[in-house]
Amino acid sequence: MLKHEEEDSPEKCRERRRRRIEMRRLAAISAASSQPPTPSQNRKENPNWADCSSAVSKRIRTAENSDLQATAASSSSPSSSGDYREASSEPERKPVFGTMSVAGRSREMEDAIAVRTRLCRPEISGRRSVHFFAVFDGHGGPHVAALCRERMHVFVKEELKRVGLRGESESGSGNRSSKEEHDEEEEEEEGLEERWRRVMRKSFERMDAVALSTCACGCVGYKCGCHLVEVALGGSTAVVALLTPDHIVVANCGDSRAVLCRGGVAIPLSQDHKPDRSDELARIEAAGGRVISVNGARVAGILAMSRAIGQSLKRPGTVLFSEENFQYNEVVPLRTFILSFDHYCGSAGGDKYLKPFVTSEPEITFTKREPEDECLILASDGLWDVLSSELACDVARECLREVTPAPDAAIDLNSGPRIEDEGAGALYPSRSVLAAALLTRLALGRKSSDNISVIVVDLKKS
Repeated sequence: MLKHEEEDSPEKCRERRRRRIEMRRLAAISAASSQPPTPSQNRKENPNWADCSSAVSKRIRTAENSDLQATAASSSSPSSSGDYREASSEPERKPVFGTMSVAGRSREMEDAIAVRTRLCRPEISGRRSVHFFAVFDGHGGPHVAALCRERMHVFVKEELKRVGLRGESESGSGNRSSKEEHDEEEEEEEGLEERWRRVMRKSFERMDAVALSTCACGCVGYKCGCHLVEVALGGSTAVVALLTPDHIVVANCGDSRAVLCRGGVAIPLSQDHKPDRSDELARIEAAGGRVISVNGARVAGILAMSRAIGQSLKRPGTVLFSEENFQYNEVVPLRTFILSFDHYCGSAGGDKYLKPFVTSEPEITFTKREPEDECLILASDGLWDVLSSELACDVARECLREVTPAPDAAIDLNSGPRIEDEGAGALYPSRSVLAAALLTRLALGRKSSDNISVIVVDLKKS
């Protein structure tokens, strides 16, 4: 009896009542927290709600303003590294390409290939990526082609960063006719094309100056004591393609070639610089040079092309070999020519280059990209001497269109799943590489005697 009274004592009852009240309060709070509170309830529960909300909204407005200022700054000025970044966060696709370069049946490898994806984002391209592709075919040694591979893209990048867009013309009246707008668009396109041409001309000019002042051993200024004849005969062709989302800019100097495959049709984007080409022959003769047939048309009986980078012969106006020397159409090896030319170089006064005869000025084409564009092929004359542009495009098209992966996989095609060539039992990382390899094998099968270098760019995925 006493034990029961102790359990029901007033202190115990009050304690149990407090616990029940606390449990009901907790249950009510948990039920209320499961529903979104109204602003009026928040204001009643927290008298400082208005001050907190105003402070938060002020911070949000400040953050938005700072983001807008940062976006405007990034869209109006280049980054500190010199590469321009787009305001949009949408990633750009890397171009899908394949390359192949082999010595072939030649004893020495004098070709060089250079590829620089996302070279820069200059203002002239609307701050979108410019991709660089180039093939260099050296002669008289590999040093000039190797030098072009290391330096040409640097000069192009620097020149692209120097040139800017022309200021937009002020439209005073808003009621311009469609013809006036069309004419203005054509003028802007012509101005854009001229700026691209200026970039390429200046880049080739700078590259030629470096090649003329650099010895085969790498010494600048010819203070190394190397044989001057070996230096004078060194040179290289150059075909350079700049790929943007809207245009393809090709600059060519020599007999390497760029071909665009558009809707199944081969469109040459460069013309071979051969000494017997009518306009090139007229230019050489106007400069006082001669084209002599020695196993084909050659400038001064030596060089089988009329334009090249770094080509530097001695004493303009002197005929080194005449037609009578080659009445049996003999092929004179380069080493034999060097030995016979040694006495001439030793007696030549001064150090004048035969640049009016063999110029480094490129011919430039500016092509607007179309949805029908399929692929772009750049190659040295080791391919083009035995393959026509039409056949090369047909082979590349067949390689690229078989079992085409999904568009989302195009970004990683250069390092994607390997494709097997059943005929040779070889594996290739992408169909672009397979196309370049098949073109090379086809040229070898047709007995090409020169180095063979090929670049195939898949324009459908680039």
